[in-house]
Amino acid sequence: MGALEVENTTRTIRSKSTLRHILCYGLSGLQNLIRTHPVTNLKSLFYNPSFVIHISELKNQEAIHTLNFLREHLHSADDLSVRWKWEPDSVAFWDNRVLVHRAVPGGYNVEEREGKRTAIYGEKPFYDPKGQSLSEWKETHSL
Repeated sequence: MGALEVENTTRTIRSKSTLRHILCYGLSGLQNLIRTHPVTNLKSLFYNPSFVIHISELKNQEAIHTLNFLREHLHSADDLSVRWKWEPDSVAFWDNRVLVHRAVPGGYNVEEREGKRTAIYGEKPFYDPKGQSLSEWKETHSL
């Protein structure tokens, strides 16, 4: 079996910029649920509860339960998160191909910081069955 495919929708669009993002990245239709990072060759999940509505290779109830599990995992996986403390002249970089943004309510004052965003376009997502999970990678690398 190859990577599971997820069905995406544009019916939950919340803003014009979100719609542009979906159309730019070609996120409507079927996409791989498991993707391979082009630099690290590590597997990652392509899942956003705002866009993913079904997993095509699962029965309806299985897909619903799996998507519910993934949604709950996103909101409770504190062991996989990074908290950044902004200080004057702070700079932070991250790879949007393998992360989910999650704000902590009351954790910061948005009036006291400014952000600049740079995005690289043109990279087509893919799945490599020989890619490793993070757990597999950790077994062969000492941290």
